[in-house]
Amino acid sequence: LVANGITDWGNVKDYKTLLPSFAKAFAELLATIRAQYPLAWIVLVPWKEQQIEGMNAGLDLYQNRIRSEENDNDADDRVILQVLYQSKWPESFRGCENHPGPLGHKDYAEQIAPTIESLLGWQPTLLDSYMFTR
Repeated sequence: LVANGITDWGNVKDYKTLLPSFAKAFAELLATIRAQYPLAWIVLVPWKEQQIEGMNAGLDLYQNRIRSEENDNDADDRVILQVLYQSKWPESFRGCENHPGPLGHKDYAEQIAPTIESLLGWQPTLLDSYMFTR
């Protein structure tokens, strides 16, 4: 799973000015991951507009690079993007600075589990603990 924060580039007045450099760096990150793990699934999990836009731009650059290097239309079909939704979270799902708290992380796990099951062919076990139900 690849998630990125937006502290360094998303909290500026106009994050879109940094989008091209972010996309280039993100495409390089994907290429580095793929070189180290040639058969792995890479699941991108953004949750905010800037992350979705940035990861999509980086993914497009990465896929276009692969197509041009291999001189065909095949892209890396083992990279997917799954948006994690938090827009309807109650306050109890959030922690400090509006970051996900324990219930928020549990919700993220429940959102991503079906994708992992589908890609890998196994069913993750989601645990309910005292901390999450309190």
